[in-house]
Amino acid sequence: MGFSFKSVFKAVVVAAAVAAAVYTGGASLGLLSASTLAAGMGSYVAMAALMAGATAVVSSLLAETPKDFDLSQQLRGQLISVRSPASDAFIVYGETRVGGTIVHVETTGSKNETLYQSIVMAGHEIDSVQQVYVNDEAFSLTPSGNIYTINYKGSTSVLNFDYLTGTNTQSAMELFSGTTASAYQFKGLAVLGVKAVYDQDKFPQGLPNFTPWKRIS
Repeated sequence: MGFSFKSVFKAVVVAAAVAAAVYTGGASLGLLSASTLAAGMGSYVAMAALMAGATAVVSSLLAETPKDFDLSQQLRGQLISVRSPASDAFIVYGETRVGGTIVHVETTGSKNETLYQSIVMAGHEIDSVQQVYVNDEAFSLTPSGNIYTINYKGSTSVLNFDYLTGTNTQSAMELFSGTTASAYQFKGLAVLGVKAVYDQDKFPQGLPNFTPWKRIS
């Protein structure tokens, strides 16, 4: 049939060498000479060395990160809420869904099974939060006393929410009662409060990303 692992390995080695040369604009050829390439086609040892050289060149280039690169800043304005110790607040117009800045995280319970988050949605007043997206699934908020619930995978207790519209006279969120954030008013900031109770069946891949759909007149 003409098939062999040796022929496949040769093809992979050649492809890696070519990719490295293209990616580096020929710089990798200084490390991978023509004689090395030719010899490599005749022995697995040389081919392995060739593969290692190509991988090292590409990996070193991919590992380079700009000194002023800030992942949280790159993600801001997209549909991801990120944690950042110092960040500008959003200015938002109309109705939109956008990620926010997580400014407070706290766990409570004997096993730290309950997690709280404060997510700044905007640096100004908003009208309301219409929906909350859990990852990419939208949920309408249902009032339940002084907080809001959603039906998440058959449960209304694993995820609860509250929000502040960003006035200068707003009170702290009832959702955070009993936590260190129980007195946080976040005056002048529109903030989404999240309470998540750990459930392995509901969160098999860890805590989801929360983004609100908010309305500003």
